[in-house]
Amino acid sequence: MWLLKSLILPPLCGLLPLLVGLLLLKRRPRLGRLLAWSGCALLWLTSTPAVAALLMALVPRYEPLEMQRTWPERAAVVVLSAGFREHAPEYGGPAVDEVTMRRLRYGVRVAKASGLPLLVSGGVPSEGTPSLAALMADAATTDLGLAPRWLEERSLDTFGNAVFSAELLREQGIDTAVLVTDALHMARSVASFEDQGMQVLPAPTAYPPRFEWSLEAFVPEYKSVAASWYALHELLGRAWYEVARFGADR
Repeated sequence: MWLLKSLILPPLCGLLPLLVGLLLLKRRPRLGRLLAWSGCALLWLTSTPAVAALLMALVPRYEPLEMQRTWPERAAVVVLSAGFREHAPEYGGPAVDEVTMRRLRYGVRVAKASGLPLLVSGGVPSEGTPSLAALMADAATTDLGLAPRWLEERSLDTFGNAVFSAELLREQGIDTAVLVTDALHMARSVASFEDQGMQVLPAPTAYPPRFEWSLEAFVPEYKSVAASWYALHELLGRAWYEVARFGADR
């Protein structure tokens, strides 16, 4: 699955046809030129702010959570992990990465505002390292001043986040997840939790920046490659999830 994602997402989605096209130039010049120019076009487009913004606009999005509200009674704040920094000597070992930390920071804010208990979700990313949930719990306690009540340490992806978090919460009599993750990741996460029978109150964070059309929007930049990758990852992930769910229902 990792290799397949790498092949169909930027930058390999452009580099691969470019390289194949160059190799075919002598034997199949017409096909080689077509592939090479197609690869160049894909590399250029997916590295521009304009295309990145268009792709992100295709991902379903939820409005920000209203803090001044009546909170569900049988609920918990659930923060989903993203990644970690294996080499973080300033923390004495592995630590959560920037994406996980921004989710965690907002999740702690929601938990403090609502008075609801906090669950952090994320399994062991590689052999010999702590679980992402354990790294999140350490950051939440030490840096943000709130210890999670539960750690879900078995999941390896969004679907696993939902399956194992829902199982843990139901054991505690909780049927509602105040779900914290990135705005672009929220639609897929909500669907996963709802499929486990949970009621979901979305609490998205890390919204994409506002976009304004200009000539500079067509100048490649490294941030746009990452943004295009993220948007396409979510669009393809949601499509794959829907296909898998349709197959399971038949």
